[in-house]
Amino acid sequence: GHLTSLEGCPNIARIASKNLMLAQVKNVSIQVGNFKNTLPAFLTKIDTLDYVFLDGHHAYAPTIDYFEQCLAKANEQSIFVFDDIYWSEEMQRAWREIKQHPRVTLTIDVFEMGIVFFRKEQKAKEHFVLVEAYAKPWERYI
Repeated sequence: GHLTSLEGCPNIARIASKNLMLAQVKNVSIQVGNFKNTLPAFLTKIDTLDYVFLDGHHAYAPTIDYFEQCLAKANEQSIFVFDDIYWSEEMQRAWREIKQHPRVTLTIDVFEMGIVFFRKEQKAKEHFVLVEAYAKPWERYI
């Protein structure tokens, strides 16, 4: 398989590229640029998305927009992971909406992340919480 990372920060991309080179990883590419531009361009080049890890723009509208763009390339084997689902009220709202999307059949909330499945054999929508969510995210560090 091949992994493509879309990275907005050139410094992080440079560090990641160096580490990948040192580890002799050859099936990973990094595209640097604004996610608003790199995601649509990347999606035109592929047929399906097997795995998506979304982390970065922690606001409702972009999260939903990126989800919907990726959803167009999802299949029943795809797995989407959303980082920082309790980062803000907006991220919590986006997570609630994603869980309710008609194509989503199973979600798993591990507090830091939400995992989304699209399995057609999953007849009834299910949502599992593996870690109790805190009332205030910073309490987990106290």
